[in-house]
Amino acid sequence: MKHDEHDANTNDAETVVLVGGCGGLAGRYRDVLEERGLALRHFETRVPNGTRRTLGRIAAVFVVVGMVSHSLRDRVKELTPSDTPVVYLLSLIHI
Repeated sequence: MKHDEHDANTNDAETVVLVGGCGGLAGRYRDVLEERGLALRHFETRVPNGTRRTLGRIAAVFVVVGMVSHSLRDRVKELTPSDTPVVYLLSLIHI
């Protein structure tokens, strides 16, 4: 799944950035985060140029390393301030 307009941060909620993962589950990821007062930005295949300026306040970044390219994983460093938690997850699909 490419960047989805529903991922846009349209309010003052802190944003959770998900890089990689399963695009088919983006709706579920979003539902869970919204229940907790957070917004989702999901990037399955690429992070578009200029994204950092549109993210708002970032609560955390999750990178599903088993389902993301190395270059995309590395691009996460450009998105976040140095004090933002970045969590690297191993997808169970690849175990």
